[in-house]
Amino acid sequence: WEGLARPRRCGRVHEFAVPLPAPSDPSVLTALPAPTALAASSTEADSRSGDPARSRRAADATGAPSAPPATGAAGAADAPGAAGSGGGSESSENSERVWVYEPAHAPAAGPVLILFDGQVWLEQMGIVPVLDALIDSGLLPPVHVAMIDSRDQGEYRAEHVGVPGGHVDLVIDRILPLLRSRFAVSPHGADTIVSGQSYGGIASLWALALADGEIGHAIAQSPSLWRFDVAEALAACPHWLTARILSGTFEGPMLMHARDLARALSGRDVRVTPVSGGHDWAWWSVRLLIELADLLHARPNSRSDVGRES
Repeated sequence: WEGLARPRRCGRVHEFAVPLPAPSDPSVLTALPAPTALAASSTEADSRSGDPARSRRAADATGAPSAPPATGAAGAADAPGAAGSGGGSESSENSERVWVYEPAHAPAAGPVLILFDGQVWLEQMGIVPVLDALIDSGLLPPVHVAMIDSRDQGEYRAEHVGVPGGHVDLVIDRILPLLRSRFAVSPHGADTIVSGQSYGGIASLWALALADGEIGHAIAQSPSLWRFDVAEALAACPHWLTARILSGTFEGPMLMHARDLARALSGRDVRVTPVSGGHDWAWWSVRLLIELADLLHARPNSRSDVGRES
């Protein structure tokens, strides 16, 4: 990011403690199988779904990646736009910390991006000054970015991120209403994007499938598709617009799983992109912003590349 000029206008970061919605089935967050076991089904149907056959499932506690500090990246405290409102909010047993980046001079009804593992993006990837510079240069349209604290890269994250509940419910039931009532963001799914990596990658696909059109786009990087079969839920929702799935060529079967999902969703706007990399933040941090800029500049959505692999 060193090649970006220092922005003339900087956004602000607001911090909130957002109440956690109660899970419809507590066993989703507590009954973890053995580390190598596949996720097992529970009998509680997802109350948001019109399809009674779709069910919540238990989570596997392995596979959460850690994020090493990004060399040269500004931390949250050093970011030009990091001063915001609601300071001092902390995650608690009943709430989750969420940071919202508000761009300088944001237009009314602008797009919004929601990120899982927000503490990594804010504190280790130094995303705030990068957003400021990209927006100021015109490479990225003004966009609000909500970043959800997943607290750690261990058991808590495995229980709450990547399951069809947990932080997916938080996004749909709490964060979207907060963003649309407090900030100048569009109320339409076509302008709403969700993204994540690994467990956050499959969480973004769950959010796309279960939001009933309130979220139009997902950018899923290295999604942990081995945890659940999300194809049925995505196929059952006709309202989402695009799914962009990126997987590293050195991630074992993960790219194959992404291609299998795209084939299962034939006819929908699903793009699979192989990236020369592994399961790491080195390419996630860069490719997220490339995909985001491409997606935002392409609005209104074009279906010219349905089923395309780039």
